[in-house]
Amino acid sequence: MAKKKAADTNGTSADRTTSMEPSKDMEMVRDLILGPQSRQFEQRVAALEARMVQEIAGLKDEFKRRLDTLESYTRQELATLEAGLSTEREERLDAAGEGEASLQTVQKTLQRKLDQAQTQSREAERTLRTTILDQGKAINDDLERLTERLTGTLDTAVAELRRGKTDRAALSALFTELALRLDDDDAA
Repeated sequence: MAKKKAADTNGTSADRTTSMEPSKDMEMVRDLILGPQSRQFEQRVAALEARMVQEIAGLKDEFKRRLDTLESYTRQELATLEAGLSTEREERLDAAGEGEASLQTVQKTLQRKLDQAQTQSREAERTLRTTILDQGKAINDDLERLTERLTGTLDTAVAELRRGKTDRAALSALFTELALRLDDDDAA
């Protein structure tokens, strides 16, 4: 205050000094009055700032660790799923291959059975033709024998009929001769 009064008495040069000095003076006054509290406040803010930086660094590390853990877990799960899918695909391919092999086996078996049935059918046809041919020959032989026997029997019957006819002729000649003799005897 004493300076202020001195400045009032000095005039303009004092105004210049006071205009520059009040900010320094104010700081000094502030520093004197609020100095320890201001320093404590700055220390608290600095400590709080350091703690926040430390907490943020910790959170970053924790976030990075958790993100790495999540990424690792996701990769493991994807690898497990991929392995499962690969195994399932291989099993399906194997099953399809087995099914195809089974179908081919069934097809080959059916083809073999069809071939056997056709062979048996051809063999049965051949046997049937042979049997029919043999029976035809046997029937033909029987017919020839029957024809020969009937021809023989017919020839015998014709011969007997001819003989019987001849005997009739002889009998008729005999009757004629007898009639002539009887006529001759009657005439004599």
